[in-house]
Amino acid sequence: LTEDCYNQEVSFSLSADDKTSKVDSRAYVLATKAMTANQLKSAVWSSLEDGNMDVSFSEEGTRILYFRVIDKAGNIAYAASNQVTLDMTNPEILCGKKKLGDSKEYTADRKKITVTDKYLSKVTVRRDGNVVLTKLQNSIVDGSTSFSLDRRSSTQGDIVYEITAEDKAGNKKVTKLTLHDPVQEVD
Repeated sequence: LTEDCYNQEVSFSLSADDKTSKVDSRAYVLATKAMTANQLKSAVWSSLEDGNMDVSFSEEGTRILYFRVIDKAGNIAYAASNQVTLDMTNPEILCGKKKLGDSKEYTADRKKITVTDKYLSKVTVRRDGNVVLTKLQNSIVDGSTSFSLDRRSSTQGDIVYEITAEDKAGNKKVTKLTLHDPVQEVD
C-alpha cells in the first residue's frame, strides 16, 4: 500500500452504480491496517444511506478505508483507499533533550541538534540566509536526524541559524538558534 499524508480532515467519496440489478446497499469500514479477504467478510460495516457517499476522519493516525457495495442480485464488490495518515503535529527540534521553541539562545561554540517526527521528510538549516545543511528522507532514520551547529567563523559575535523541519503532511517547525561567543576578551 502506498501512503498519503495529510494535516487536515480527510474525506473520501464513493460512486457506485449497477445498471443491471441496481445497487442494494453501500457500507464502509475505516481500518487501522490492511485487512484480508476473510477479515473483510467478517468486519462490522457501517451503512451509507442512499445519496450519502462521503466518509471522513479527523483523528490523527493511519487508516485504510474499505467500501463494500452489494447489488440487488447479491453480488458484492469491494474497494479500498491507499493507506492514509492524518498528522497534524509539527516536527520537534531538540537540543539535548530540551524541545526548542521558536527561538533559543546559547553561549556556546557548538550545539548538537536533533529533529524528530514520525513522518519527517526534510530539514534545512540556514545561516545568514544561505542554506548550510539539508537533510532529506534518505538521511533521516526512523523519523529522526541529528547534526551539530557551531560557531566556525572568521568573525566574532553572534551566529544565527534558522532550522526548518518539515514532515510529509506539510507540517512545519521553524526555530531560530543563536550561538553567542563564549570567549570574552580580558585585559
